[in-house]
Amino acid sequence: MGIGRDTFMRMMGAALAGMALDPLQSVITHHNSYVNKRLGIMFDKPEGWGFIEVKNFGQLKENQILGSGHFDHMEEVWEEIDDPICIATKFPDDLNGLDPVFSPTITLHVTHRDEMGELHDADFQTLMALSEMGVSMMLRDFKVIHRHEPVEISGYPFYTYDAEYRFEHVAISEPLPVSLRVLKARQGDFFYDFNCHHAPLSGQSAESEFAAFEKSIVLL
Repeated sequence: MGIGRDTFMRMMGAALAGMALDPLQSVITHHNSYVNKRLGIMFDKPEGWGFIEVKNFGQLKENQILGSGHFDHMEEVWEEIDDPICIATKFPDDLNGLDPVFSPTITLHVTHRDEMGELHDADFQTLMALSEMGVSMMLRDFKVIHRHEPVEISGYPFYTYDAEYRFEHVAISEPLPVSLRVLKARQGDFFYDFNCHHAPLSGQSAESEFAAFEKSIVLL
């Protein structure tokens, strides 16, 4: 049985939205390191990659062709979902010209419990399930292919899974099969959601970079 559009939009906003705050507050970036004292997290981006300004994320999302699950206008989805707190990408100067190169990218969304609305008391497993369902409705041909056992980082369990989807963009002549590694964790009132995208079948694999990045994560 499907869910109503209003229910879906509430779930999407609660489970996937980033915090409504200035992502540069209490942030330090030096060489490869990203430290956000307010959000209680630090990590290293892959060597040679670049951080991009969150405001430039709009250049990509406005031209990305999304799925069509339970909503009529995709702009409504973007209105419900805030931009990532942090974005690191292999080709930071190539936000529009993704044809023929897909830029492997890591994004971080952080949600505070107070931003969850009616779901603020939901358990973490429920929030992860809602988030995954929302993503499956946004990304074309989204499919989870492997769920990993939780890994412990800074004493907190990170839940991870590998997925795949079809990336379509107005600047790309042909859809690209993309692999996605998702890491989710909770520390106190903060929910962390890392998404690592790469396109191995198009010659843009970032397995080793993602592995090094994952080992660098520290919750403060």
